[in-house]
Amino acid sequence: MALFIIIILISLISITAIYYSETSKQIDDRFYKDLNQTEFFLKGASDRITKGQMLWESTYNKPLRTVSDLVIKEYESHSRDPSQIDLHYIINQIDPDYRDRIDILIINSSGVVEYSSNLNDLYLDFRKWGSFNKTITDIRMNDSFRLDRVVRGFDTNKPWRIFAYQPTPDHRFLVEIAYNIFNDYQTERNELSLNALVNQVMNQDSRVLELDLIGSTGMIMSEVDEIPIPAHPDVANISMELYAIHGSRDIYDDENQTLTRYFFIESGDRTSPASEYIDYIARMVFKTSEYHKEKGYLLSLTISLLLISILLSSLLAFLFSRFLFSPIESLLEDLDAIAEGDLDHHIRPSRHQELNRIAQTTSSMIDSIRRNISSLATSEKRYYSLFSNASDAIILWDGEKIINANPAAYTMFGWDTQKESLEYLLNCSSLITSLVGNTHENDKEWEQSTNISGKGKLIVNIRKVPLILDDVSLDLLQIRDITEEKRMHDEIHQLADIVRNTRAGIIAGPIERPDTVNDAYVSMHGFSSEEALENGFFGPVHSDSQGDIPVWIRMASDTGHSTGEAIRVRKDGTQFPALHDLTIITNSHGEKYLILNIQDITYQLQLWKLTLEKESLSDSLRLLNSILAHLPDPTFVIDTRGRILAWNRAMEDYSQTPMQELMTGEKTYSCAVYKNQRPILIDKILDSALDISKYYSNVKYENGVISAELEHITSTGVNRHEWAVAGPLYDSKGNLVGAIETIRDITDLKFALKKQSELNNKLMLLSSLTRHDIRNKVTIIDGFRFFAETETNDPKVTEILSHQKKAVADIGKLIDFSKTYEEIGIHEPSWHNVRQLFDWAVRQVAIELNYSCDISPLELYSDALIKQVFYNLVENSTRHGVNVTCIRLSFESNAEEGLLQYEDNGGGIPDDDKDKIFLRGYGKNTGLGLFLIKEVLAITDISISEEGTYGTGVRFVFHIPHNRYRVGDTGKGES
Repeated sequence: MALFIIIILISLISITAIYYSETSKQIDDRFYKDLNQTEFFLKGASDRITKGQMLWESTYNKPLRTVSDLVIKEYESHSRDPSQIDLHYIINQIDPDYRDRIDILIINSSGVVEYSSNLNDLYLDFRKWGSFNKTITDIRMNDSFRLDRVVRGFDTNKPWRIFAYQPTPDHRFLVEIAYNIFNDYQTERNELSLNALVNQVMNQDSRVLELDLIGSTGMIMSEVDEIPIPAHPDVANISMELYAIHGSRDIYDDENQTLTRYFFIESGDRTSPASEYIDYIARMVFKTSEYHKEKGYLLSLTISLLLISILLSSLLAFLFSRFLFSPIESLLEDLDAIAEGDLDHHIRPSRHQELNRIAQTTSSMIDSIRRNISSLATSEKRYYSLFSNASDAIILWDGEKIINANPAAYTMFGWDTQKESLEYLLNCSSLITSLVGNTHENDKEWEQSTNISGKGKLIVNIRKVPLILDDVSLDLLQIRDITEEKRMHDEIHQLADIVRNTRAGIIAGPIERPDTVNDAYVSMHGFSSEEALENGFFGPVHSDSQGDIPVWIRMASDTGHSTGEAIRVRKDGTQFPALHDLTIITNSHGEKYLILNIQDITYQLQLWKLTLEKESLSDSLRLLNSILAHLPDPTFVIDTRGRILAWNRAMEDYSQTPMQELMTGEKTYSCAVYKNQRPILIDKILDSALDISKYYSNVKYENGVISAELEHITSTGVNRHEWAVAGPLYDSKGNLVGAIETIRDITDLKFALKKQSELNNKLMLLSSLTRHDIRNKVTIIDGFRFFAETETNDPKVTEILSHQKKAVADIGKLIDFSKTYEEIGIHEPSWHNVRQLFDWAVRQVAIELNYSCDISPLELYSDALIKQVFYNLVENSTRHGVNVTCIRLSFESNAEEGLLQYEDNGGGIPDDDKDKIFLRGYGKNTGLGLFLIKEVLAITDISISEEGTYGTGVRFVFHIPHNRYRVGDTGKGES
């Protein structure tokens, strides 16, 4: 028995050791199997997503090919000189559904974008990406159009765009078409996107802590549906290393119990120009805590079994054998059933927690597979719906037979829709063979005629797109019936022949590109027939009228007909007005044809303009004569030769000379006005070099108009003061045709101003004496206060005397303010240099402050006290600002006014006080500083407001009318 027990014990120990080894290996295998399955699932799903996106992206081949053909056509028509091509004109010819999102780039042989409709792409240098530059160079040296993938380009801040490439016939340039499909692409990517794939994997397996797909630029592609996110530099470096070698790497982190696996994922696209840059490196952080926990549990279980084996070797040998192998066999049976394809089979529960966890993980994985199959089935239904509902015939062709065909193909070729089977389609393949044939093996698109049973002769357009499905090379044939289109095209040509010899200019054809023009149109514009067709319907229309064209086309599309007037430009650069008559007809395929009738209306407009000018001139002369005759001031008009054209009634009364004497030459206008022959103000208008300074005073020039004052002794011996103003007269073409002068008697005004000046002088003298007397009395009061303050120790008396001292100081400030306020408006406003005023104020008040004056040479037309304005502003900043260290003066202007802004970095002014601070007496000191500023500026119509943000400093804004400031070297100014 002992020997038997020893044998059993040795057997149990051996079994336990084997069990530990095998179970540990199973845990390892299971762990890496789950990890590898997740990797395999990611690679497979990424490949399916790429193929689905490529099938969707192929639908943009035709519109982008159309744009590239337009560019190549313009390139040829401009003698292969891309600098002469108007890219925006080409974009305007594109289908409105695409034009707002199309950019055109022309890449030279050096790999640099030399011309672009988008300035942001201009001079982009592809040589920075050597391999891609080689790819586009190969495309440029070939003759084929290439459609690329939807990418952001090398600038990750760009939106999602799809690109296409077309070399020029001389291979000097490569045309790149970029179409912004962000919104369309986002909708497509919401169905099958990398972000959704990552979220799906992480939701399915809680052990996946992090999962990022990192692209060739180091950006996390699974998170860049809208805004790109760069990977961590260490992660990006590892990813770029593995991206270069298409490798993988596992990194263990025992401390955090994680395994980080990097592995390369091919996008599944090896044919697109950008294929080298659209693969990914997957970074998956897998939690290993459960794995270590299982290993620890297994070790504990093994030790326990060994201890129990020593005590109950015989009994436990049998029980342990049953306990170990029965659940595993049950689990294996269930897994075999699932492996045979029964995904609905449920794994039976086990007594062992480890096996139950294996069962749960396996069930989760099966559920994930089931959902992926469902998602792929839904995607397949959606794409099949597009295939089935297409209006054009679509056929999948393997080069010898039809693989599949949509309902439109059955209808077009008269096939029996009740026999949709591969055997039936095989019998129909001969027709497709005749259409495709060996002659079109390398063609992408062509037209061909064929006879269809029951329909007769059809003309079809065939487009061939190569595809790879399930590793099988196929061709997708898109076939469109253009028989009706060709018939309408021929009828339009017949119509064009009928009108070719009419006198009106006619150009007709498809709305995108005319193909018929008559001799009258060619003669009208000076082009050849080929040049007229190349310029299109509206190419000769002047740029000022281009904005009206879409309106005409829209009206003609809605109603069938519209008209409009616009200037057209001939080949020699001359222009003529034309009436445009548009007629639009639409064929059964919805394609529009335009017939444009052009009539030169130059002579009609000239006749109409002459009639209006004649009537307007007659009315203007009558009105001018009436105005001059009734003016209260003496006024007269002369031509450039000095002949009198007008001499109003007031002038006849003033000079005692009727106009008839001047018209007959008996007397000159100078002798009539001043009784002697001398130059007068109106002569200065016709001869700018004439010196009139000894006859006039206070001469002013403004916008060509001259005003001046003079003293004049009348025939009765009375000395009179007069003010005269003279200005030039121009015809409608801007030529000088004469001059006009008006004279006004200002004797009474001069006398009143003199009396007012004398009165002001007396008031100022009285005010000065009064201020002097008050200041003397205040000085005496302040002296007595000082003596009283030195003679007393009573705190209450001392407090009263301090209040008295403050009151005396305030009285002194009020006296100073009254003197300053008295001087407002005394002197005539003049021009003052703002920079000099600001520099002076800072030197006087706060030279220690940092200050800046960010303005060009600027002068203000203001009162002489403008100096006090800047002084008060700087003093307010130093006195009332909180921790002010910097002040700044700046200037800007808009259509309404100039804005001079004074700012500091102090505490600012509360919003409730902004309107009160300019009131007299409001403030912490005298309350008169800002009030004085407002009054001084108001003299010359300048206003001031405080527009700063409380807590960040003040910002006083001067609102200056345009005629109250000047910028530049306009004068020395005063300061």
